[in-house]
Amino acid sequence: MNNSHTAKLTIFFSLLLIVLSLLLYTKIQLSQKNRKPANHVALNLTIINGELSDKKAIYDELLGHKISSTEIYGLTNSLDKLFDFRTAKPKDSYKLCLNPDKSINKFIYQASPYDVYVAVKTTENAFSTYKEAVYINKVQATKTFTLKSSLYQAIAAGGERDSLANSFADIFSWDIDFFLYPQPGDTIKIYYEKYEKAGELIKYGKVLGAQYIGKEKTFSAFLYNNGKNEAYYDLEGNPLRKMFRKMPLEFGRISSTFNLKRFHPILRRIRPHLGTDYASYYNAPVQATGTGSVSFSGWLGGYGNLVIIRHPNGYETYYGHNSKNLVRTGQQIDQGQTIALVGSTGQSTGPHVHYEVRCRNIPINPSSLKTISLHSLTGNELSNYKQGIEKQVALLNSNKDMVFAKNTQKENNLVKNVFKNIFSMVNKIFIFA
Repeated sequence: MNNSHTAKLTIFFSLLLIVLSLLLYTKIQLSQKNRKPANHVALNLTIINGELSDKKAIYDELLGHKISSTEIYGLTNSLDKLFDFRTAKPKDSYKLCLNPDKSINKFIYQASPYDVYVAVKTTENAFSTYKEAVYINKVQATKTFTLKSSLYQAIAAGGERDSLANSFADIFSWDIDFFLYPQPGDTIKIYYEKYEKAGELIKYGKVLGAQYIGKEKTFSAFLYNNGKNEAYYDLEGNPLRKMFRKMPLEFGRISSTFNLKRFHPILRRIRPHLGTDYASYYNAPVQATGTGSVSFSGWLGGYGNLVIIRHPNGYETYYGHNSKNLVRTGQQIDQGQTIALVGSTGQSTGPHVHYEVRCRNIPINPSSLKTISLHSLTGNELSNYKQGIEKQVALLNSNKDMVFAKNTQKENNLVKNVFKNIFSMVNKIFIFA
């Protein structure tokens, strides 16, 4: 028998042994998971549901329920290999099942919708522990919303959360000023992913397609991946991402526009207003409308706390009246990065950000700024794109709310770890064979 054949047999029997060992390990783990508590015959349990506060660790929480320090130590020590309680966060939830003598029968700790840990009492201060299998449904949906007062209102009225509104606004932030453009009766369409656990929304996935249908214009966006990069494009293959975003805040209202003959509310005289004021709440995040470097960060007269960012082609953007600047002079800034917090410093009558755009030091009305687009799709790439978005376009044009493409994903770390260990050991066998 040659060496090659011997090596193959060695690999085969080694793999077989590994698989059998791991399957046995899995069976033992699952049997531990299903093991009943020692005193299950006559249970009269007290159930306590709670969540961590920002001032208490899990030890203090359990101590507050009259659990002995010895039992708490046994519980946390048993769970230590699965979860490090030093990483616990405020709002983490737990369920405590107590026996009539106030000792722990069962403890369930949820660090996230995906991370649920269970400890079941086996002996006096010992616990059988496991990470609970979580079943997640990935759902694709299309939904139409009608705007009455704001984007947030429309999304909420349609039964969805603010985070979906944030994603939608972020996609169109280069084309739509959500302080100025939206009008009652405008239509919003979104084709998106979401993840559910037992019918409850866990989180949103990607927005695959979206439309904003206004009275004067329709804006479209479709997610396209060319194998290297993923970005949003309109129907003609033009990228939505541009040199400047339309506004420095996510939401709020315009309190004063660009006006060369504005009556100043504090100085009580006519004085040019060389930017746009966006009113918001104190300490709302102020975001850079474009990529660049900070040329100034500090106090400047009537501007109060001011950040100036220098951009390519001679452009500069000003962000004034901040309660606090979060960047320093010379720092490189990404588009959308939070650079300051809304305030009312300098000559100001209330919390807002004064936003200016200048080109070679000449003030430009921000609302009339012609944004510079990045690379558009052409040739075969444009053909592939248009063919690839046919489904998204058809779904959005159908004007129907739909939920489909449910794929059950079992987030079972035990099974995943089995296969992970198999592949790891296989690699080692081939390396040393």
